[in-house]
Amino acid sequence: MEHPLDNPVWHALSGPHRQFAIGHGQARHYPRDMAPFSAIAEATPAAYADLAIDLPPQTEARLFRPTEHPAPRDWETVSARPIVQMVCDGLYLPTPNDLDARIAPLGPADVPDMLALVDVAKPGPFASRTIQLGGYVGIRHARTGQLIALGVSASVSMDMSR
Repeated sequence: MEHPLDNPVWHALSGPHRQFAIGHGQARHYPRDMAPFSAIAEATPAAYADLAIDLPPQTEARLFRPTEHPAPRDWETVSARPIVQMVCDGLYLPTPNDLDARIAPLGPADVPDMLALVDVAKPGPFASRTIQLGGYVGIRHARTGQLIALGVSASVSMDMSR
């Protein structure tokens, strides 16, 4: 059995996020208003056939694969690049300070502010329903109330320890 981080999108869509998954067989997709990612269990012709079934025409299937492999027949690789995955062992975490008091949970009412921050910071995909994938927290500017940082709450993290 592979480690969840070897195929993180498949692990999420066939596990903790299965209620959001579109697809069947050996392929799954997130709704595109949540995240632009797709996944296959393994790089087989059957998995790619399953992937094509529920993928709208001209829509990219953004896959995170543990190794690079050639695109199957009738598929074109548009972009391929390495992904850096990091796991914190918790040994060197800073001690809590007064910043913790300003970290607050974010909910559906905060989505416009979250989208505005994502538009400026360009951290990667974040869409109008991405918040449904996990608990988010944020930091707001003390004077203006503007959202200046956001992240996934540690209490929502999946067990992906190595």
